[in-house]
Amino acid sequence: MNNNLTKPDDLVPIGKIVKPHGIKGEMKFLIYNEDSRVLEESSLVWLEKDSSQKFDVKKIQMISYTGNRIKFFEIDSRDKAESFRNFTLNVSRSEFPDINKEEDYLVDYIGMDVFNMEMNLLGTVADVLSIPGNDQLLVIHEGKEFLVPIVEQIVKQFDFENNQIIINPIEGLIE
Repeated sequence: MNNNLTKPDDLVPIGKIVKPHGIKGEMKFLIYNEDSRVLEESSLVWLEKDSSQKFDVKKIQMISYTGNRIKFFEIDSRDKAESFRNFTLNVSRSEFPDINKEEDYLVDYIGMDVFNMEMNLLGTVADVLSIPGNDQLLVIHEGKEFLVPIVEQIVKQFDFENNQIIINPIEGLIE
């Protein structure tokens, strides 16, 4: 494990270690976004709980029905794997694979301001939740929070240049 590297400022939580698997250091993990392939493309992962440690990925198996599995070069026993139970898996945003112009990474919406069609500020995106059916923006404004489904009927524009999302909220969405 080469922990001489400085922890990146752009770490994105993508999953969580659930438990050890077998006796050679393999671990089962939960991935937050089942459709994401970021972890498969990354060779460096930061595990965080009370502290952060960098690991080099040796092998990944994405088999959600029996549990996704990951193996790091640096972890070679069940006892070592057990010590990382409930740690968060993080990947540097700079490690994310390139995507085409019509696609976005959900994490890129965090921190964007949300406006209605009249350009009234409704809040700021604090998180993006992957919920069956559709992803949702968690928007917070003056201590209140609400969810905005990321669907064409509601979200009208993602303006990355101005850090804004324009929505046409339906009745009761923001109450």
